[in-house]
Amino acid sequence: MPYKLHEAYYKQLGIDTAGEYETQIIPKVLTVGTKVYFPPPKEEQKSWYQQLYEGIVNFFKDLVNIVKDITNQVSAAYANLKSDLIAYVVDLCPVDALKGPFKTALEGMVNAGLMSIGIPPTLPNFDELSEMSMEYFTEVVLTETGIPQNEWTEDLVEDVTNAILTEVDKSTQYADVNPLNVGFLKLDPDYLYRPGYVDIKISNNTTKPSVPGTFDLYTTFEMDYYNKINAINSLNLSVPSNYSYNSDAGFTATTSYREHFEYGLNDYSVNYVQGYKAIYDVFDPRIGVKVPKLMPNTNTTVRVYLNPYSGAEFTRYPDGEYIMNIDFENMYFNNGNKNFTYFNLQGRFPTAEEFLLQDGNIIYLDPKTEYVYEKEAYHKGSERLQKPVNAKWSK
Repeated sequence: MPYKLHEAYYKQLGIDTAGEYETQIIPKVLTVGTKVYFPPPKEEQKSWYQQLYEGIVNFFKDLVNIVKDITNQVSAAYANLKSDLIAYVVDLCPVDALKGPFKTALEGMVNAGLMSIGIPPTLPNFDELSEMSMEYFTEVVLTETGIPQNEWTEDLVEDVTNAILTEVDKSTQYADVNPLNVGFLKLDPDYLYRPGYVDIKISNNTTKPSVPGTFDLYTTFEMDYYNKINAINSLNLSVPSNYSYNSDAGFTATTSYREHFEYGLNDYSVNYVQGYKAIYDVFDPRIGVKVPKLMPNTNTTVRVYLNPYSGAEFTRYPDGEYIMNIDFENMYFNNGNKNFTYFNLQGRFPTAEEFLLQDGNIIYLDPKTEYVYEKEAYHKGSERLQKPVNAKWSK
């Protein structure tokens, strides 16, 4: 049955409205979660199906307006989330005198962009990504609020996390944009753009609460003499040229681009034969990601989303040649599953003196709390992994 029925047809079905049709009739044919695909119609198929297919094609031809509609919907959902979440969650603060700072901490985190807590605010399917890192978000907010340790319990973390998830779920109940303009269909999130990300597990393996800190994440593409020519993982470059590879013009274009990638991008400063390496940023560095205070023998996971490197030239080589889109494609798609990619994590935590003199002032110490600072020499840490960007991806 078509979705927009005449009133007489509704009565024949024993229903009164399109809403009842959607809730009573549609589920008999399409259960929740069913994927619907509309292939190109064949000549012998009925005209309504042809019209339906053409409507879908025209829908996606006008991508600018579609993206605008989706962005507006997501923006509205975030606006609701910001106001409702803050008002609702602040009431969970156990210390009345700290409800003001708690509200400020929440507003700061949300207004800074939920990207900072692992939710890209520009994606139409952000509701599917929201659950990840919510406990981390809670821990960061509680840390910045300054709630005394004896008031910070596992139940409080769980209550605040659940409250945030409830408000996120409510805010995402917006009408999705779809080619048929019907409420029971939405764009398939499996086919929407998803950015690259890294999940980072942060642990406190001591018997005392930890102090908050920050970390930076750099994702680099590193070439040296050996990994460029390795028989299995050798450098494989696509070339921005329409010439046949076997032609003289194609050979010239290939040679020119390889020189650009291996030498031009680093301003001809890397001598591979002498053991030096070229280091290019695959993604924009994520600087100052917050590490919250953690209770003893607990851990949290933060999902850090990544954007392809957006500079005109690489920061390590400010006089190098300009970066082209195909440079990222070669680093990520053509060679990302080989031995070129490194994930570099650099963490920093305050020393005891820095912790007590935050912003130049001695911080408040709760007289009911015992403070112990263990392993102060480890206030800096780093982790470096050589790892494929992704072993199984599709372009």
